[in-house]
Amino acid sequence: MDEPNPAKEYIPSTIQPILSSSSYRNSPPKSTATKSPIIHRNAQRFLCLLVFALICTHGIVSFTFSASSNTGACDTANPSSRPHPVFLFDPPISDKPLNPTAIITLFSVSSNTGSKEYNTHFADTLILAYSLLHHNETKVNINDTDNSVEVVVAYAGGNLTTVQRESFLSLGVRLLQVEELKGPNGTDFHKPCNACNSKIYLWALEAYFSQVLYLDAGVFVVKPITNMFSLPHIAEPLFAWFSGTPQQPRQQLKAVESFGFTENTFDTSVMLFKPSIGTFNQILFEFEDMAHFNPYYQDQVVLNSIFKHSNSHLSCRHLDWSPMPAIYNTQHPHLRDSHVLAQAAIVQHNFWNVQIGQGSPTRPLFDSWRERVQGLMSFQIAKLNRSDVGIIPEKFKDLQTVVRSNMLSRTFVIHTLLTGRAKQNKTRTERVIGNRERYVSRHPGTFHYLQTEKTVERAVWQKAVDAKKLLGIYDWIWFLDAGDAFIMNGDIDLRVLIGGLVLEVPHMEVDILISVDMNNLNAGSFFMRDSEWTRRFVQDWLLFEKDPEHNEQSAIIKLYRDNTAHTKQHLYEVPQRRQNLFNSYAHGPDPLFKPGDFVLHTPSRGFQTLLDEMRKRNVTEFRKRDIEEQDVIDFMHKNGLKEV
Repeated sequence: MDEPNPAKEYIPSTIQPILSSSSYRNSPPKSTATKSPIIHRNAQRFLCLLVFALICTHGIVSFTFSASSNTGACDTANPSSRPHPVFLFDPPISDKPLNPTAIITLFSVSSNTGSKEYNTHFADTLILAYSLLHHNETKVNINDTDNSVEVVVAYAGGNLTTVQRESFLSLGVRLLQVEELKGPNGTDFHKPCNACNSKIYLWALEAYFSQVLYLDAGVFVVKPITNMFSLPHIAEPLFAWFSGTPQQPRQQLKAVESFGFTENTFDTSVMLFKPSIGTFNQILFEFEDMAHFNPYYQDQVVLNSIFKHSNSHLSCRHLDWSPMPAIYNTQHPHLRDSHVLAQAAIVQHNFWNVQIGQGSPTRPLFDSWRERVQGLMSFQIAKLNRSDVGIIPEKFKDLQTVVRSNMLSRTFVIHTLLTGRAKQNKTRTERVIGNRERYVSRHPGTFHYLQTEKTVERAVWQKAVDAKKLLGIYDWIWFLDAGDAFIMNGDIDLRVLIGGLVLEVPHMEVDILISVDMNNLNAGSFFMRDSEWTRRFVQDWLLFEKDPEHNEQSAIIKLYRDNTAHTKQHLYEVPQRRQNLFNSYAHGPDPLFKPGDFVLHTPSRGFQTLLDEMRKRNVTEFRKRDIEEQDVIDFMHKNGLKEV
């Protein structure tokens, strides 16, 4: 505070005689009609003195408050004495300088720990990063010197896996590890985002960013949002500086009012703020003192206790938040009409768990989200030759199945074995290849492996040899005979089919799915999962390759019966009454093949019998009916096939 001006000391000296003179106190009162101008002037001087005294008092109190904050009088935890957080960016700042403004989201590494379900939180974080950096309608400017924006994924709760780090960096984000901030007694309260409270650390980025736009990973960016950094500042109210201190003026935060909560409560999923170490310390102290609040919404409760429109009884000093347009954080979209949703720029979604009907106002957003996920999938396959996401199924129940079984992003390969005379039959070759290629083109994430040469004495054992090669490349191998089996229904999604079967036996670690016919296990159509156990199983399987008493199928049967390497805990045998899920027969006991079944199989009866059974039932396989003659010739030449 400035020192008092000596030239103005006349104010108290002039008033003092009037207040203390006995002659004034004992003199009779005068009529107001004849009040002396001197007394009127003295009253004015008194009021001026009073205002001046209040100002001085405020300055002293403010200075004392600031000093006490630094000495722990207001904050018993003495937040200002805490060491400032150390932030390490990836890529490092030395390799790639930071942009002054940032869009930051938070990824909880521990969000899916111990769960067998698909990690939708990881997917949401990737989708958000892809939207901001690569989608034509929503990507931000990261190259313009004057208007560039840094896109940062802050992560907490442990270290990223190699795959996670590779996935994030391939999108072009900046990674930042922050401390996992848990609630009282170290519990995370089973929050959907275990590290939600760690967003508090973003206020400590004062040395790195002038403005931060925080977005929860679970929001869907529909329209461009970089104009949010140019939103007009809310004017400070009259005498607003009374609420601050000389050392730390009042900060502001912009957010959207929480939909469905009490008035003047803002939602913390989207926030625009200026980082400040002082604010960070105050929020952190408040967080540590909030054990009595609802822990599930702790981050929101804490921030709303700091940033308020009126003084908070919980804080030494409150900070103001100001509202921004609701289009930047449209909450509960399933409760909104089409007009509101059409204007939304950012939407909080729960498409993983909420069914969206065809006529719902939210349906256009859901379809857009599905397309965005597919765009991310295509980007990752082109960049990494893999993807962490997959095509979102049309049906909600199928989406639930692939999420619960962790099948959404799984890859499959159809193994086709065409050797000897079989590969030289042009009709068979064309139809078998066309059948599998058509299915693969219909289902991204499913591939076709054609084997036309055998490296073992008996061709049936080529399955086991190829399994060693394909495990580690694909998540699941589908061994489907080429001589007597066709895919009949191209709409069946392998992720949904296998996911549903896996969920039936949660007590098992399913590595092999195989059906049981009237005799025993049938290896004409079965599935094998990539796992450490499966690799060991294949080694045991191949031990029978030189045994003339066993083919590849009988060897599996013996390993199962003997429970070699605990095979019964890993092999799920689908009973005959349900084998039409992926291995329908044209003969034998019911149930036999019917239209709509996935596969038609005529085991041990050959290709001609298969064709005859289809003619008898007036059905045809799922194949490229418009395949050109030259396409077949080119494919056969590429794979060493000969026409006879």
